[in-house]
Amino acid sequence: MKDSGGMGGLEARGAPPQLQLGAVKPAQLAASPALDQKTGSNAAAKWNTKNLASRLGADLISAASAAVLVAPIIAIIDRYALPLPHTHLQAQVPS
Repeated sequence: MKDSGGMGGLEARGAPPQLQLGAVKPAQLAASPALDQKTGSNAAAKWNTKNLASRLGADLISAASAAVLVAPIIAIIDRYALPLPHTHLQAQVPS
């Protein structure tokens, strides 16, 4: 492998690019509404409620299946894990 004699490929390659930091001001970004790329209209103007019932049904099914798959694992961990001392939860018997 031939060494170029530089700093391991980290040598400067000329002048850095000129950055235009004053081109867009943060106040302009906050004031301008977000435009939809496809329609060119405001994104917050309309909610996409198409097939809402089937979307909610899919969410319900996925949540239920996740619970069915994860619950047995948590039960196994709880059953075989070492119990922690819960001295503050024990009832104090007066003597």
